Amino acid sequence: MSFDIYRLKKECDYFCNYYGQEFVEGLGTEDILKFFDKYFVEGDWLDLGGGSSSLLWWLAQKYYNKIDIIDISQEAFFIADLIKQSDFNKGCFQFVRKHYYNKNLCKCDMNFIVKDFFKDEFDTYNKYRNISQIGLLGLCKNKKMFFSNLTKIIKLLAPQGVVINANWLFNDVYSKKKGLDNSYINQGLIYEFANENGLKVLECKFVEFNDDINYKGVLIYVLQK
Repeated sequence: MSFDIYRLKKECDYFCNYYGQEFVEGLGTEDILKFFDKYFVEGDWLDLGGGSSSLLWWLAQKYYNKIDIIDISQEAFFIADLIKQSDFNKGCFQFVRKHYYNKNLCKCDMNFIVKDFFKDEFDTYNKYRNISQIGLLGLCKNKKMFFSNLTKIIKLLAPQGVVINANWLFNDVYSKKKGLDNSYINQGLIYEFANENGLKVLECKFVEFNDDINYKGVLIYVLQK
């Protein structure tokens, strides 16, 4: 896929509107950050669909873990590299530095992999002790697709490894706009998957939003192999 200036603008607007702005409490992000600090261990880390946001989560855990970042957008990787090289310290990044770890972003070892996780195959020989999936599986059209891709993630996880997940649930208006209803995603679904696959559910909570124009809330869950 060739580099596209309009996709770059879209990715830049997304980053500036969400992570470049002042931190907003009460939207579940506090829990996601807390889980990175609480559950991630020293070792290789795979971030799925992270793109420009991966470095924010990197600041929330004490280790200088190398990150393999899989994203369909090479434009997002361009922005991530700018964030790293500038040691970005504004908006949400300033909040995380204050409450977690004020590390130098320039020291983060990032490996960019331009792939579509839903469509492409991955070598399961290499296993990760840490995996994060922040938002990606919320784009699954149904339970079957969700379970299939979560299974794909678990296959990349090392024994005793941990995966931190967060999926935003669309409200009715946004579902129609996106042509995707992900309301099937709930806490019961996560426990069902964990029981079927012999996984531990370390955390599972739904944070409901009030009057958000797009989302009902976010489901945050931590699974251990």
